Amino acid sequence: MWLVIALTRATLLTGEEKYVQTAKVNYDLTFARAWDEKYFDGGLFWRVDNQAKNSCVNCPATIAACLLGQALGDESYFDKAKQIMAWQNKILTNPAEGKVYDCVNLEGKYNYWSSTYNQGTYIGANCLLHAHTGEEEYKQNAARAAAYTMGEMYQGGIMNNEEWGNDLPGFKGIMARWIRLYALAYDQPEYLEWLRKNADSADANKNSKGLMQTKLGEPTEEIDYDVFTCSAAVSICVNAI
Repeated sequence: MWLVIALTRATLLTGEEKYVQTAKVNYDLTFARAWDEKYFDGGLFWRVDNQAKNSCVNCPATIAACLLGQALGDESYFDKAKQIMAWQNKILTNPAEGKVYDCVNLEGKYNYWSSTYNQGTYIGANCLLHAHTGEEEYKQNAARAAAYTMGEMYQGGIMNNEEWGNDLPGFKGIMARWIRLYALAYDQPEYLEWLRKNADSADANKNSKGLMQTKLGEPTEEIDYDVFTCSAAVSICVNAI
């Protein structure tokens, strides 16, 4: 889905059709393979072993479908986006609270943990759906998820977690892009102010090489970090503008 998003954005930025055509092929193949209605009446499986359905694919797939619909002028992709989001809200989200769950496995066991990644992509997906459809539900979904992220997960303070485990340290950078989109689209400057607070903290805690790790409230150690870990703080600095 991130490949689809990147390629489709390339076409939207350059006008060159070759990018979105590759994106379309990848999206269509993925949707045909991963969409399943046997378990929980829909949703995309995360991996090809088909053991769980996760927000980390269903929310980006909604974003990707919206962008494809825009780039191709094809309403069927917006229909897919609405289909996925309806399932996401039914199974993996508490829309009234704005809390996005992580996943559900085939036995019906839920992981109710909320990550900045899933909160952010859910916000972005609903912003794009609202922009296209004008349906108030999507705007309210984004509003509640943004409020939950800033207020409930961090109490408006410094994001000082998600420091361990594979790709987890980069999650906040994904969220920053989409919460910025929400803030600008709906004139909600408090979210940009929150990002600035975190960007200032990250900058104050950089190490002698200028690196900023993902626990934004603690000094960055004088060690080597992987690129994705450092990307979170950089993304927050860029999206705070």
